Amino acid sequence: MKKIITNSLLLFLLSIFISFVYKVLPYFITLTFSPVNNSIFEYLKLIFSSYIIFLILKLVFLKTREANDIKNHFYLGLFNIAIFLILYLPVILIFKENIFLAYIINFISISITMFLYQKLEKKQNNSKENNLFIIPIVLLFIMFTYFSYHPLKNFLFFDKQNNKYGIHTNY
Repeated sequence: MKKIITNSLLLFLLSIFISFVYKVLPYFITLTFSPVNNSIFEYLKLIFSSYIIFLILKLVFLKTREANDIKNHFYLGLFNIAIFLILYLPVILIFKENIFLAYIINFISISITMFLYQKLEKKQNNSKENNLFIIPIVLLFIMFTYFSYHPLKNFLFFDKQNNKYGIHTNY
């Protein structure tokens, strides 16, 4: 239980940090993993990026590999996105978009996901299959980057605070 709480807090703090990276360093490399506006889609990018950066930090600083760590973090990021949407979409219909509520729901979804991670972590390691998950991770980051520049014209991509889509102000 202690590990779930610790990982949840670390991941949540990392996501808060990542949410401001593009505002401070507005470069192409930072927009691949950091939100460029306050749309729901950019929250999803933030959630997934947090898991992958969390994995990279664990690999660099702990210098240990856990069973299926790449595969687990890929699925955990996607699972957290699903939980976040399930919780957040009804809330914004009632209370409108609110960054504070988004952070609370993000923390709740991270906690649920970290609980799941405790179960996945114990499975056997299959390094060939595990390393194959690098490909969909890269493809997801390419998709996130593409949609930051060329967002679809629907509510998931619309930033209500700035009244715009994506990274460009002329949308």
